Amino acid sequence: MVLWQETYHPETYRKLHPENTQKANMDYHLDAFDRAVQAGLKKVSIAFLGRIYDWKYEILALCTHGKYLEEQYGIPPFVIGTPRWRYAEGCAIKNEPYDYPDDAWLLAAAIYKLVFQNSLPWFSIGCHSF
Repeated sequence: MVLWQETYHPETYRKLHPENTQKANMDYHLDAFDRAVQAGLKKVSIAFLGRIYDWKYEILALCTHGKYLEEQYGIPPFVIGTPRWRYAEGCAIKNEPYDYPDDAWLLAAAIYKLVFQNSLPWFSIGCHSF
């Protein structure tokens, strides 16, 4: 299962998702991994969307989430994504609120490999927009 969290920061998450949608419920979105594993899936993939919030917070939260899945279910993340958001005309977010430079992006990939040695990195050089 591939499901990008976009951000682990609750306040930022609320700003990005309308209240009248199921995705607006951050806990429900996070719990999708638990539901997937409980339904029998053996591989899950996690990521946050860089530049939406502070990358240092997001890396720590992603590692915590991945370790939870590993400890709770014995399933470490199969793939860890590294997407970074870039502004595109018409997006709800009008600028890149947080810097996530190339050296930090590469540091994140190295941290993921140290924390989750058997996980595969997914490097995204594209963009994502809202």
